[in-house]
Amino acid sequence: TTNVIPPGTSVTGTIKFWPDSTGDKTATLRICSNDPDTQWVEVPLSGKGTHEPDINVVPMILDFGNVQVGTTSAVRSITVSNNGTAKLKIDNIILIDTQFHITGGLEPDDTLAPGASASINLTFTPAAIGFHSANLTILSNDPDESPLDVLLKGTGTEGSVAPDITVFPTKV
Repeated sequence: TTNVIPPGTSVTGTIKFWPDSTGDKTATLRICSNDPDTQWVEVPLSGKGTHEPDINVVPMILDFGNVQVGTTSAVRSITVSNNGTAKLKIDNIILIDTQFHITGGLEPDDTLAPGASASINLTFTPAAIGFHSANLTILSNDPDESPLDVLLKGTGTEGSVAPDITVFPTKV
């Protein structure tokens, strides 16, 4: 790129580091000019290429809304993605609650390739009226986001009234 820099001013630029492999990397940035004393300046560059998984979960809060006590909600899902450059290994998925249930999808020991995603399917069966919540905890080999908690919530609502039959006359 050619820039003309007026006397007494400066220009700032950005250099991005996108390594194609892991390990230490070095390079040299050469800035050429029409300065008669210094026709170029060399700037040493260095960085370290890493190869890591990066977990992403959507949504981070899963709201089942109102569900009648004793009934099971429709299946809802969260999506787990690997936005990193290495395989994401799911070490464990923990849900300690009897009202929220994992019904399928991603499981412990599953692996997601870079760019891949998978769902965890869940339901909510409230045992009592009122607000309920629990954490779904995902343990993985992501170096900075494990464990990762997803909030599950829902409200148990009053069930339907049991039928009340009256027979008249009482004798026939």
